[in-house]
Amino acid sequence: AQAGLDTLAAQPEVNPTQLAAIGFCYGGKVVLDLARSGADLKAVATFHAILATQTPAQPGQIQAEILVSHGELDSMVTLDNVESFKQEMQAAEVKHEVIILANAKHGFSNPLADVRAKANGVDLGYNAKAERAGLDAMYQLLARDLQPKPDFL
Repeated sequence: AQAGLDTLAAQPEVNPTQLAAIGFCYGGKVVLDLARSGADLKAVATFHAILATQTPAQPGQIQAEILVSHGELDSMVTLDNVESFKQEMQAAEVKHEVIILANAKHGFSNPLADVRAKANGVDLGYNAKAERAGLDAMYQLLARDLQPKPDFL
């Protein structure tokens, strides 16, 4: 992940002081771990991410503001896991927000989640309302933390 971030930051059209990372499910864990490593990020947004880590953040380590969008009915990452993550962020003095989305399962932002759940016997579910709420919160985070504001906002 750091190599990818370094490659992105080196592009001539990129301002390397204004970077954000977004991740879904395991990709959410990847961007959280990237932030935990002290990567030069302004914002990190996750959707139904795996939150646990073997190396919790320490004060001053995470530079990014963190947004976690999590489904209330996620059986893969429990509300206890969410609480542990919140405690980690508080102990590390990280600016963060965790949004618990009502009636949303793991994979709530993936329109194919229901098909994949049935095909693989896993507890996933698409929820358009939760997806929209998570995206809206992410766009607010990016507008707040990235200067100048990205063209898509």
